[in-house]
Amino acid sequence: MVVCPSCGSSRIRNDYKPAPVLLRVAGIRALLCDHCNHQFRAFSLRQPKRTIPPEATRKADVFNPAPAVDLNQLKTKPVETTPPDKKVEQKAEKKKDAPRRISLKNLHRAKSQHPPVNGELVNPRPRDLRTRITSLYEQRIRQTEALKEADSVEIPSLPTASSEHEAVCPAICPACSSNDVRRRPRNTLERALFSITDHKAYKCLACGASFYSRPEKDEAGSGMVNSVS
Repeated sequence: MVVCPSCGSSRIRNDYKPAPVLLRVAGIRALLCDHCNHQFRAFSLRQPKRTIPPEATRKADVFNPAPAVDLNQLKTKPVETTPPDKKVEQKAEKKKDAPRRISLKNLHRAKSQHPPVNGELVNPRPRDLRTRITSLYEQRIRQTEALKEADSVEIPSLPTASSEHEAVCPAICPACSSNDVRRRPRNTLERALFSITDHKAYKCLACGASFYSRPEKDEAGSGMVNSVS
């Protein structure tokens, strides 16, 4: 007798997919456990019995008769008798649910009793959105024009100490004797060498020569420049 290897139940039947032909020739079948639904293969000379419940083979040949219904009783409606208290309650509910009617005479009387309101009429239509947008746009243009006018006004720059010093004591190029010179930045070595002597680096814009110059003052206070190429 074949038993399920998973749960040990003897309720075994053939699997939905049979085993290959070579295994079936050797007596090995594909089986399925009804209890735990485990699929396995085992050696069995006989096919497992088909366990069909007896209720499935039984046929209902005799039907239970339905109770007879009298159609005459269905046609006649039963008369409902309501007590007087319920009738009063129903009338009161109908009065509550009924819509109220307002007479025009009472409205005219109420209007005549109130004094007239004095004042200007309010425009029911709001201001058009397009006009508001155009007014905001024009206002923005005016603000930008005012800012441009304020920026166009030139503020006189104050003379710095270096410009005053250059105006008093301009450096002269030793190569071409030109006054069109500009200061140039010094490197680390030049700063270390000329930190004591106070020489400054210049470049001539006329001939492109580089030179060093140190401002000197005479007894009268006028600026003199000592140029070194």
